[in-house]
Amino acid sequence: ARGRGITFRHGIAESPFGPALIVASERGIAFLAFADEAGGFAGLDEFRAAWCEADWTPDEAGARRIAATIWSDRAARQRRLTLWVHGSNFQLQVWRALLAAGQHSTVSYQQLAHAIGRDSACRAVGSAVGANPVAWLIPCHRVLRANGALGGYRWGIERKQAMLGWELARAVRSASRRRLSASRASAGSR
Repeated sequence: ARGRGITFRHGIAESPFGPALIVASERGIAFLAFADEAGGFAGLDEFRAAWCEADWTPDEAGARRIAATIWSDRAARQRRLTLWVHGSNFQLQVWRALLAAGQHSTVSYQQLAHAIGRDSACRAVGSAVGANPVAWLIPCHRVLRANGALGGYRWGIERKQAMLGWELARAVRSASRRRLSASRASAGSR
């Protein structure tokens, strides 16, 4: 029904990677994109066209709350977000494989193709990765070429570099905290 009966709340919130447009329904986050240099959001026109019968309600405060949850310092296990994404069966398989690859893991297009049992479908996997409607949440920024090169990114290669660096810095910081806690616990038990 092209969205008839669905209300999408939308707003722009700051993220560690610039302004992010977040669109959510009562079922979950349906779209997340980062602003380009001109202030546009890649994929938004197609998303709106696909859901042209939906009601669209501005909700900047809601977008800020979601953004705060997404990029908080709390451990990922403690954050609870629901995604409500739509795509072809193939796209959904690729997106699930990306989510299953694990937090902070990079993966190649070939590895994703293998993970879904379609070893010869690297190009199709690349197209599915590029069609991801929820940047960051389905971590398409973690997909690299087989040679380790960054490849492309719908929201800009510089942003992809920043995302990978930001995740690495958080992982290092978290590991340092765990080591410090373990050494304090060890010293306290002596």
